[in-house]
Amino acid sequence: LYALRSKVLLEMGRGKASLEDWWSALNLQGEHTQGVCKQIAMVQIGLGRLETAEAYLDDRKEEYPQEGAFWALAGKIAYLRGDFEGALKQLDAAVERDGHVPSLLAARGTLLMNQGRYEEASESFQHALKGEEENAGFLYGRAYCRWRSGQFGA
Repeated sequence: LYALRSKVLLEMGRGKASLEDWWSALNLQGEHTQGVCKQIAMVQIGLGRLETAEAYLDDRKEEYPQEGAFWALAGKIAYLRGDFEGALKQLDAAVERDGHVPSLLAARGTLLMNQGRYEEASESFQHALKGEEENAGFLYGRAYCRWRSGQFGA
Protein backbone atom coordinates (compact mmCIF):
# COMPACT_ATOMS: atom_id res chain seq x y z
CA LEU A 1 0.00 0.00 0.00
CA TYR A 2 2.82 2.41 0.85
CA ALA A 3 4.50 1.73 -2.48
CA LEU A 4 1.37 2.55 -4.49
CA ARG A 5 0.63 5.66 -2.46
CA SER A 6 4.23 6.90 -2.76
CA LYS A 7 4.11 6.56 -6.55
CA VAL A 8 0.91 8.60 -6.68
CA LEU A 9 2.38 11.24 -4.38
CA LEU A 10 5.46 11.50 -6.58
CA GLU A 11 3.32 11.97 -9.69
CA MET A 12 1.45 14.72 -7.84
CA GLY A 13 4.75 16.52 -7.25
CA ARG A 14 4.88 15.67 -3.56
CA GLY A 15 8.35 14.17 -3.51
CA LYS A 16 9.01 14.54 0.22
CA ALA A 17 5.77 12.75 1.13
CA SER A 18 6.59 10.07 -1.44
CA LEU A 19 10.00 9.53 0.12
CA GLU A 20 8.42 9.21 3.58
CA ASP A 21 6.10 6.50 2.26
CA TRP A 22 8.98 4.59 0.68
CA TRP A 23 10.77 4.66 4.03
CA SER A 24 7.59 3.36 5.69
CA ALA A 25 7.37 0.54 3.13
CA LEU A 26 10.97 -0.35 3.83
CA ASN A 27 10.41 -0.36 7.61
CA LEU A 28 7.38 -2.62 7.28
CA GLN A 29 9.37 -5.19 5.36
CA GLY A 30 12.00 -5.30 8.09
CA GLU A 31 14.92 -5.52 5.70
CA HIS A 32 16.19 -3.79 2.62
CA THR A 33 14.66 -4.93 -0.61
CA GLN A 34 16.20 -3.92 -3.87
CA GLY A 35 13.05 -2.48 -5.43
CA VAL A 36 12.19 -0.24 -2.50
CA CYS A 37 15.82 0.85 -2.13
CA LYS A 38 15.91 1.77 -5.81
CA GLN A 39 12.75 3.87 -5.44
CA ILE A 40 14.15 5.66 -2.38
CA ALA A 41 17.30 6.57 -4.32
CA MET A 42 15.29 7.73 -7.34
CA VAL A 43 13.11 10.01 -5.23
CA GLN A 44 16.16 11.44 -3.47
CA ILE A 45 17.73 12.19 -6.85
CA GLY A 46 14.49 13.75 -8.06
CA LEU A 47 14.43 15.99 -4.98
CA GLY A 48 17.99 17.11 -5.76
CA ARG A 49 19.46 15.41 -2.69
CA LEU A 50 22.43 14.13 -4.66
CA GLU A 51 24.84 13.74 -1.74
CA THR A 52 22.26 11.85 0.32
CA ALA A 53 21.35 9.66 -2.65
CA GLU A 54 25.00 9.00 -3.43
CA ALA A 55 25.76 7.89 0.14
CA TYR A 56 22.63 5.74 0.16
CA LEU A 57 23.60 4.13 -3.15
CA ASP A 58 27.15 3.48 -1.94
CA ASP A 59 25.67 1.50 0.96
CA ARG A 60 23.29 -0.38 -1.35
CA LYS A 61 26.12 -1.23 -3.77
CA GLU A 62 27.95 -2.84 -0.86
CA GLU A 63 24.81 -4.68 0.23
CA TYR A 64 23.79 -5.78 -3.29
CA PRO A 65 27.02 -5.73 -5.33
CA GLN A 66 25.45 -7.48 -8.34
CA GLU A 67 22.43 -5.16 -8.65
CA GLY A 68 23.18 -3.03 -11.70
CA ALA A 69 20.36 -0.56 -11.01
CA PHE A 70 22.27 0.94 -8.08
CA TRP A 71 25.33 1.49 -10.26
CA ALA A 72 23.17 3.03 -12.99
CA LEU A 73 21.58 5.46 -10.52
CA ALA A 74 25.05 6.42 -9.27
CA GLY A 75 25.87 7.11 -12.92
CA LYS A 76 22.86 9.40 -13.15
CA ILE A 77 24.14 11.37 -10.17
CA ALA A 78 27.57 11.70 -11.78
CA TYR A 79 25.91 12.83 -15.02
CA LEU A 80 23.81 15.44 -13.21
CA ARG A 81 27.00 16.80 -11.67
CA GLY A 82 28.64 17.05 -15.09
CA ASP A 83 31.09 14.22 -14.36
CA PHE A 84 30.64 12.38 -17.65
CA GLU A 85 33.62 10.05 -17.20
CA GLY A 86 32.34 9.14 -13.74
CA ALA A 87 28.90 8.54 -15.21
CA LEU A 88 30.39 6.28 -17.88
CA LYS A 89 32.34 4.36 -15.25
CA GLN A 90 29.17 3.75 -13.23
CA LEU A 91 27.18 2.78 -16.34
CA ASP A 92 29.92 0.36 -17.37
CA ALA A 93 29.68 -1.22 -13.91
CA ALA A 94 25.89 -1.46 -14.31
CA VAL A 95 26.23 -3.05 -17.76
CA GLU A 96 28.78 -5.49 -16.35
CA ARG A 97 26.17 -6.60 -13.82
CA ASP A 98 23.00 -6.31 -15.93
CA GLY A 99 24.27 -6.30 -19.51
CA HIS A 100 21.01 -7.69 -20.85
CA VAL A 101 19.07 -4.51 -19.97
CA PRO A 102 18.60 -2.53 -23.20
CA SER A 103 17.95 0.78 -21.42
CA LEU A 104 21.36 0.59 -19.71
CA LEU A 105 23.09 -0.05 -23.02
CA ALA A 106 21.19 2.81 -24.65
CA ALA A 107 22.02 5.19 -21.78
CA ARG A 108 25.67 4.26 -22.24
CA GLY A 109 25.34 4.88 -25.98
CA THR A 110 23.74 8.27 -25.42
CA LEU A 111 26.47 9.32 -23.00
CA LEU A 112 29.19 8.26 -25.44
CA MET A 113 27.37 9.95 -28.33
CA ASN A 114 27.22 13.22 -26.42
CA GLN A 115 30.98 12.98 -25.92
CA GLY A 116 31.57 12.51 -29.65
CA ARG A 117 32.64 8.89 -29.21
CA TYR A 118 30.43 7.72 -32.05
CA GLU A 119 31.89 4.31 -32.83
CA GLU A 120 31.66 3.19 -29.19
CA ALA A 121 28.17 4.67 -28.93
CA SER A 122 27.04 2.87 -32.07
CA GLU A 123 28.22 -0.41 -30.59
CA SER A 124 26.25 0.24 -27.37
CA PHE A 125 23.10 1.01 -29.34
CA GLN A 126 23.65 -2.15 -31.41
CA HIS A 127 23.76 -4.23 -28.22
CA ALA A 128 20.64 -2.45 -26.91
CA LEU A 129 18.82 -3.35 -30.11
CA LYS A 130 19.37 -7.05 -29.44
CA GLY A 131 16.83 -6.71 -26.65
CA GLU A 132 14.47 -4.26 -28.35
CA GLU A 133 14.89 -4.62 -32.12
CA GLU A 134 12.29 -2.04 -33.10
CA ASN A 135 13.02 0.66 -30.51
CA ALA A 136 13.02 3.87 -32.54
CA GLY A 137 15.30 5.73 -30.13
CA PHE A 138 17.91 2.98 -30.22
CA LEU A 139 17.71 2.75 -34.03
CA TYR A 140 18.07 6.52 -34.37
CA GLY A 141 21.03 6.58 -31.96
CA ARG A 142 22.82 3.84 -33.87
CA ALA A 143 22.12 5.45 -37.26
CA TYR A 144 23.21 8.91 -36.07
CA CYS A 145 26.45 7.53 -34.63
CA ARG A 146 27.19 5.58 -37.79
CA TRP A 147 26.57 8.68 -39.88
CA ARG A 148 28.78 10.84 -37.63
CA SER A 149 31.59 8.28 -37.72
CA GLY A 150 31.50 8.18 -41.53
CA GLN A 151 29.92 4.77 -41.95
CA PHE A 152 27.23 6.23 -44.24
CA GLY A 153 27.75 8.47 -47.24
CA ALA A 154 26.85 12.16 -47.03
